[in-house]
Amino acid sequence: ETNHCSSFLTQNGTVKCEEDTAWLRCNEYKHISIISAFWGRRNFGLCTEHTGNLQYNKYCPTTPLFLTKVKDACEGTTMCEIRCTKFFFNDQSCGDVYKYLEVYYKCIEVINGHEVVNEDNLLNANFLG
Repeated sequence: ETNHCSSFLTQNGTVKCEEDTAWLRCNEYKHISIISAFWGRRNFGLCTEHTGNLQYNKYCPTTPLFLTKVKDACEGTTMCEIRCTKFFFNDQSCGDVYKYLEVYYKCIEVINGHEVVNEDNLLNANFLG
């Protein structure tokens, strides 16, 4: 696997605050492959508005279950929608914390069952707001 490192760079990322919706998209000939997903709070500068009575200056870790939820919704699809809610994630932890979803993914072409990573989107690892 020669292009392992460069394939990791061809990634897209998005951060969405609690109660928002995250859309992950690849073009029609590619499939979403989830690299990582974080639902919780580790950055106290992100998503600090519209918190209601929830706290944003408190740490709350993510769990493997939340990554599984994202993968179940998105892995292998061309486009997917994630509702960034405690309900969607079946999340019982840190009920007083206003959370956010931070997800990184890559778009993979599958030819004859083999993953093919194009280098052409190396430069547009776009961070969508």
